[in-house]
Amino acid sequence: MKYSRPWLAALVILVLASCGGEARRVPSGGVFGSNVPWEDGKSEVSTYAGSTEFGTEGYPARARLVVSLRDVSSAPFSRGPADGRAFLLEFSLVSPDPAHGDSAVTAVSLRHRDLEPIQMNAIRVRGPDTAVIRAAAMGTRSFRLMRGVGGVERVTWARWPAGDRPHVLWDALPLWLRQWTGEKTPLEMRVWLLPGLGSSLASGRNATPVDAAIRRMDGGTVQVPAGRFAALEFVVAAGGEADAFWLNASYPHELLKVQTARHLTLELLSTRRVAGPERRP
Repeated sequence: MKYSRPWLAALVILVLASCGGEARRVPSGGVFGSNVPWEDGKSEVSTYAGSTEFGTEGYPARARLVVSLRDVSSAPFSRGPADGRAFLLEFSLVSPDPAHGDSAVTAVSLRHRDLEPIQMNAIRVRGPDTAVIRAAAMGTRSFRLMRGVGGVERVTWARWPAGDRPHVLWDALPLWLRQWTGEKTPLEMRVWLLPGLGSSLASGRNATPVDAAIRRMDGGTVQVPAGRFAALEFVVAAGGEADAFWLNASYPHELLKVQTARHLTLELLSTRRVAGPERRP
């Protein structure tokens, strides 16, 4: 399903109205239960095709998502994961239009046991504009944040707001949402969300956590270039806008499709597992 702007506005109201409370929800079977796809040391590599918009014009877009579980005990993470392991995600996006080129690369690491953010590095070049977000030591209440637009960079200390909500990175949602695919009860929850460079709230000027609501629903059957799949749909609403993610209802619940309020749409082309860390070509 492709949402129109009125439908997205209605979803924002519905999701925000139905999500409340500060209590942190925990998946009934743990983050991934007893079946973690990346325990074998392989990386999951998925490719996507779709479109983006500049003004009123649409342009093709391609993306690549790599997910792996790695030993980071020797990495320079401040207060890093206690068990020495972390999930690593790398997302790259390219829109090849020569007049309005759009490219982004985001790398994030999440604590193995609960998917709390550890570190994020992101850069996006869109036309003449360059936006950068870098954050470290994100597992603490306060964390160091560097953000920049147009070559002007500023280092500050950001804070996760008080309360027992989960801390979530937009760029990590393709993995973070998977922990909720096995729940039998409806999912409606509020989180503190750090916008990414691909999200509707993306901006080097707006790189602080925001109040967000997440709702899961039956996504029906989704047709993408990789095939037809029964899907679960997650709507992430914040700042008056909503982004939608469709995940495969079957294990290992890979991301099938994403549609943002800022007109980025991506659909799964292929997914495969490779031994060891996957290198970008």
